[in-house]
Amino acid sequence: MLLATLTRIEEVEGTANKTKLLKLLYLTDIEFFRATGDTLTGFDWIYYLYGPWSGEYDGLLKQLEAEGAIRLEAWAAGGIEGERIVPSERLPLERVIASADVFFRARRQIDTWADRGVPRLLDYVYFETEPMQGAAKMERLDFGKVSKEPPRLYRRTKSGADSGTLRSLRNKFASLGKETAGQGAWEPISHTPAQFDEKYLAALAEFEREEQ
Repeated sequence: MLLATLTRIEEVEGTANKTKLLKLLYLTDIEFFRATGDTLTGFDWIYYLYGPWSGEYDGLLKQLEAEGAIRLEAWAAGGIEGERIVPSERLPLERVIASADVFFRARRQIDTWADRGVPRLLDYVYFETEPMQGAAKMERLDFGKVSKEPPRLYRRTKSGADSGTLRSLRNKFASLGKETAGQGAWEPISHTPAQFDEKYLAALAEFEREEQ
């Protein structure tokens, strides 16, 4: 399932680090449990630190990396640097999930989050998935809370503006873009370096510890 998830993320031109991949496996387990009453990964999911985690996960990653099935690559975008996981061998998702219903639900979850940032995914996992509702820290997550009816997936909300208003706004922004193109391009940029206090550094250290 791990290789199939990475394969699908590549197919839709997304990226995954350790955190995103783990949460997507969790979401797939929910969809599989919704249909079958069991999980697909067999992971023992617990509420650890801030959300779902499994003790088997890190060992599996190390095993697959040692076997050459996955590789870790340096990654940077939008001023953020990290490490992404890439499959060395491709495994189609449909070869792992036999049920058409579960396959389409799982693929929809992966496609929804493949190109989105981790923070929004974490919000969804922590606060909008059934096993996390009323969960106790360091205790096993109860998948028995999973409803047989799938919840509404995260979607970008629409503004509610009519098509005429949207066309007018697009034309306005395009006009402003042409008017301001090149302005300020040669002006020197100055800024005050950010000041990081002890609380910020402590929170950053905790986040990095969770990533390891």
